[in-house]
Amino acid sequence: MKKLVFLVVFSAACLTEFASAKDAPAQVIAWPDQGATVLRFTFGKFKEVGSLGSQRTYVTETTAENLWIRRILLVQRADAKNQ
Repeated sequence: MKKLVFLVVFSAACLTEFASAKDAPAQVIAWPDQGATVLRFTFGKFKEVGSLGSQRTYVTETTAENLWIRRILLVQRADAKNQ
C-alpha cells in the first residue's frame, strides 16, 4: 500500500513538473492590421546570446508565411538602397 501511495505522489509530481516546463507560446504578427492578412510572422522564444554594456543581442526562430493568393516574387530589405 505504501508503494502505491508513493507511486501516485511521485507520478503527480512528475506530471506537474513536465506541464510547467513547456516553452512560451509563439508570438504571431499578422500584416496588415486591417483587411485581408497577407503575411503572418511567427517568432519563437527569444534567447540572449550576448551583451555589451547596456546593449543585448538576441536570436529567435522566425517563420514568414505568405497568406496572399498571389506569389511574392521580389523581397527587398527596408534598408536597401534603390538603384
